[in-house]
Amino acid sequence: MKKKKTLFTWYYILIGLVIFVWTFFNLSNQKNKPTLRQFNVQLSSDIESVEGSRNPADYKFYTENEQARFIILDGSLNNDQNENISNLKKGSVIEISIDTLDSDRLNSKNQEVIIYELKHNNNAFLSFEDFKNNRNKRNVRINIFFMLFGLLAILKGIHISNKIRTIIFFGAIILFIVARMLDIGY
Repeated sequence: MKKKKTLFTWYYILIGLVIFVWTFFNLSNQKNKPTLRQFNVQLSSDIESVEGSRNPADYKFYTENEQARFIILDGSLNNDQNENISNLKKGSVIEISIDTLDSDRLNSKNQEVIIYELKHNNNAFLSFEDFKNNRNKRNVRINIFFMLFGLLAILKGIHISNKIRTIIFFGAIILFIVARMLDIGY
């Protein structure tokens, strides 16, 4: 006796649905605006670009009077801001804004403090609105990728052919790249 082939594989559909639900809640979870504390600091070294894909920061720096490491989160800057910030050198006095809850960590070694705003000579290199918008765009891009993989899992679960799934995958990647280059949709 031949075993009947089921019309779908339930575990792929379950995985796809879990990914969709997770990304939906992740996209709808809006964080509250932190209460910001502004103050001036003097750089004790040049601002360093942080390398590595697993690092949560694009830049880090230390200051003369605080022991904590200040970080600018990955995805919070656009290209113009990257160039301006990377040109800041040792001895520059900058105005930064941090969450007031991080104030007690300023004099603790091995602590990271997130920068929400950064100004130098009255030029805003990073505003809170830019920070929020750029981080939101980054999160949307990541969640779109997760939704794509959830869709592919569901399509595999309902036995859509490999050729069609491949076309959908590469089509979505191409659309994503074009939207990123033209800054469309997010």
